[in-house]
Amino acid sequence: MNPPSNKLVMCWALAAMAGVATGLGIASQKGKTASPDTAKAEPEPVLVRPALPDDPAVQRLAALAGRTAEARLQLAELVRAGADDEQIVELLAPVLFADPTWLDEFILTVPEERRIELARLAISRVGSLHSDALWELIRKSTFASMAVRAPWTQEKLKVPPGMLMLASHMNSPLVAEVLFDPAVGFSNEQIAECLRRGSRDVTTCKRVLEEWFKGRWPGAAPDFVRTAWLSLRWEDESALREMAAKVPFELKSAADAFETFGRIREVLKPVRGEPALEDLAILNGGELAELIEDRAMAGAPLSLATLAKLPSDKRSGAFEDYFDWLYPFSVDQAHAALESIDDLNLSAGEKSALLANAASHEWSSQGDFRRAFALAEKMVAGPGRSKLENEMIEEFAQYDPRDALNWAGTLPPGELRENVEKLATEALP
Repeated sequence: MNPPSNKLVMCWALAAMAGVATGLGIASQKGKTASPDTAKAEPEPVLVRPALPDDPAVQRLAALAGRTAEARLQLAELVRAGADDEQIVELLAPVLFADPTWLDEFILTVPEERRIELARLAISRVGSLHSDALWELIRKSTFASMAVRAPWTQEKLKVPPGMLMLASHMNSPLVAEVLFDPAVGFSNEQIAECLRRGSRDVTTCKRVLEEWFKGRWPGAAPDFVRTAWLSLRWEDESALREMAAKVPFELKSAADAFETFGRIREVLKPVRGEPALEDLAILNGGELAELIEDRAMAGAPLSLATLAKLPSDKRSGAFEDYFDWLYPFSVDQAHAALESIDDLNLSAGEKSALLANAASHEWSSQGDFRRAFALAEKMVAGPGRSKLENEMIEEFAQYDPRDALNWAGTLPPGELRENVEKLATEALP
């Protein structure tokens, strides 16, 4: 026999609590002894369900336990009395936990201009009770599914707030069942938006790969497909191997790249030397960036010498943020990498990108202006270098004007020295 789910356990417990709180009892014929001849004729015990007291806490418990009639009457009173959304949702959430379909009926009693926001708040509160309950609500209530997908009125937020709300509930095994159900109404773009966020249950990972096999996302595989592959690799490798045998021919090269990335990315295991160059060459720019991050966090960063041997289209993106991950975890390793730059066969643009990245971290995270400026001066002369130098000088003059004046005194006469002295003098207290 399988163990009961968390949701059932919760409901049983709350049912018991509600029964105690409200005096739930069984009326039986006490004092009578049933004989063998009359045992079959004894009336069945009658379940007594008295009205709930006017206590919100007791009503919430009863609603969670499946006794929603009294709570529904109280909700009607709250709406008539003009209660705010928070007051309504406090009682509405447990009712929807017990009967998610009721939202479509209840929401019609609420002023139209409040409906979407109130529904979103209710969905969020139901999710706080249990992630599975949130997805059940979206699946069974037409208005709930519409509310999470409804567009946001402010242009600066391209993703509806209801969709953002789902990110913290992606660990439910119901996610894929709801997202891929045509009756619920999620578009491919909305499905992708959900899958890009939050953790994923093994059931969801399997469904994502199945949909990828069917051609739902043609062209380059989205990042969440690779994430699903890697999650299965670590959580249920036997299931992945079974699925890998069914990869369509046109997707095989992408699947091979996922495998290679997973094999050399295993930062939770001891890191053994540099990955093979032919393995790194299979990865795309995003995978290479992730690998740089993971290896830096593991204390075994990929060397610039190895990256410099990759084709230029692969390594250029990696060089732009190489030091973003090296500086936070090992400044000494970052400095050692900088010392090797002149010995590598890099283009002027690649070298400048590395120097700019390192100079920014040397100043912002280490506070060493002189070292940062010296790195910037090694960049190719041009607008990019000038912009970086001017930004650092302005910040330095504001941050420590006296030290900036001292540094200016070491510079040869000219425009740079005059500019630093002017900015520092203006910033003096």
